[in-house]
This record gives sequence, C-alpha cells and structure tokens, in this order.
Amino acid sequence: MSGYQSIGDPPGPGAPASVLAGSVALDGVGSPPPPVPSGNATVAAGGRMAAVVGALLSVRPPALAVYTEPLRPSADLSLRDRATLVAHSVRPWCEFFDPSAFAFPTWGEAGLRAVANIETYFYNYVCVGTLCLVAAAAAHVGSALVLAALVAAAMGLYVVAPPVVALPGGLSLGPWGKGALMAVATWFGIAYWHVGLLGGVVSCATAAIVCVHALFRSSRG
Repeated sequence: MSGYQSIGDPPGPGAPASVLAGSVALDGVGSPPPPVPSGNATVAAGGRMAAVVGALLSVRPPALAVYTEPLRPSADLSLRDRATLVAHSVRPWCEFFDPSAFAFPTWGEAGLRAVANIETYFYNYVCVGTLCLVAAAAAHVGSALVLAALVAAAMGLYVVAPPVVALPGGLSLGPWGKGALMAVATWFGIAYWHVGLLGGVVSCATAAIVCVHALFRSSRG
C-alpha cells in the first residue's frame, strides 16, 4: 500500500537519516562506533600512572650500616687483630642456615629484610665469598696464584708498609705511586692471566648466594 511500511521492511529511500541509522543497527548490518575516550579521561589516567610511578621512585632504600673496620686498609690494625675481629663478627652457622627462618618476603618487607640481614651476616657473607674463591682457585690454579699475588701486594703496600715507603736514591712511594703500581699489576693480571674472569665467576656466585639468603631469611628469626 502506498504510504505504509510493514514491520521489518527496510525504510524507503526518502526516510530520515536517523531512521536509516537505526535500521542498520537493528538489522545487524552495522553497529554504532565505540565511544572514544575524551581528552580529560586520558589526562586523568596518565596523571594516575605518573602518581604511582612517582610514589615508587620516591621510596628511599633503608640506610645500610655495616661494621667494616677489620677490612679497611687504613685501619690501624695488625693482620692478627683483623682476623680476630672478623672471627668474632661471624654469626653462628647454625643460625645462618636455620631452615625454619626462611620465608618469602612481602613487597614492603623485602628491602628492610635484605638490609637487616646484610648488617647481621656481613662477615658470614665474607666467608662465603672466600669459600667461593677457594673453589674457583682449585679449578684455575694459575689465575688464582696471580690473584693471590695481587692481594698480597695490596696488603703489603696498604696495610703492612707505612703510608710513604722510602726507596733507594732518595725516592719515595706515596699513595699515588702505590695506586699506579697496583693498577699496572692488576692490568697485567687481567690481560694475561684471566684474573678478571676468575673474579667475575667468584663475584657472581657470591652475589647469588648473598641475594637469596638476604631476601629469604626472615630477619625476625
């Protein structure tokens, strides 16, 4: 019939645009476009993200206070006194390896726990690093001997010898001269005897053990 339209029939060519759009959506041929977020919503989301990142970056790690007097080259201590202080500073190994004291840290507790454990078990970690060095030295004897010679030279120059060493001919070896001498000797050890590789292996193994223990051992245990 002229002037009438059945339900479900597409609108005629002269139908308004709103009717055409509605029929397209109802018939399933198309759908209205998804809403585009406004500029204010995008700015608000970016502001919240920036606030979260700023809060995380503003958290300062707790201060680390470690007793290192026996290890300082400038300390007025003999080798025997240093060894005695280190031995007295080592915590009992049964406490260090106590299985019941290990637990996963929470997000907010990890940093505090790591700092507390490093302060408490610092010299246990020093002993662990020494054992790693001995184990690596057994596999790389040549590099270990050169490294031992470098350590002995450093101890002799900075611990045993006076601050200024008198040399023949009226010359003297002061702090700058000692540093230059040790730098040259260390360069030769790294370049020709792979001392750097040995030190890297020992450092990585020690760091892995220290990180696991410091993070997973409860400081309240």
